[in-house]
Amino acid sequence: MNRRECCFADVSCYMYIGFNQAIELSADSLANVKFIREKKLLSVYFGEISKDSGKYCFGVKDTLQALELGAVEELIVWENLPINRYQFTNTVTSGKKTCGERGM
Repeated sequence: MNRRECCFADVSCYMYIGFNQAIELSADSLANVKFIREKKLLSVYFGEISKDSGKYCFGVKDTLQALELGAVEELIVWENLPINRYQFTNTVTSGKKTCGERGM
């Protein structure tokens, strides 16, 4: 049986602003909801950008470089990202070659 939680929040606005206000007021009750986790993650990401801390990157090339260096703490990926990455290893020389392609 799925666990359900219910909470009530009194908001002063309606539509989008009221929805966000209700989410923030009930964040403790909704801590395990995927949307709340994603919202918090994006808030941290945009906070790092606004502070110009250098603790962020975007774009495929910079992100892959950060991943290869082991410098990624959190990774945000669009689930429909149309890019494939392939790494080929030469069994004779043990050399590696990485390439990518854009899918459809």
